Amino acid sequence: MEMIIGGAFQGKSTYAKEHHPDICWKNGADLEKEELMNAEGVLDFREYIKKN
Repeated sequence: MEMIIGGAFQGKSTYAKEHHPDICWKNGADLEKEELMNAEGVLDFREYIKKN
């Protein structure tokens, strides 16, 4: 597992996609718990936290 953290609008999603292009990225805002547990990669995890 790798977690990429940093300030707002610092290019974390772009970095993740460029360095791990083989991962099927999911948006945290669109995930339910089971989908989250089975996701290869999650972008905007904070959105999942906010809705739950």
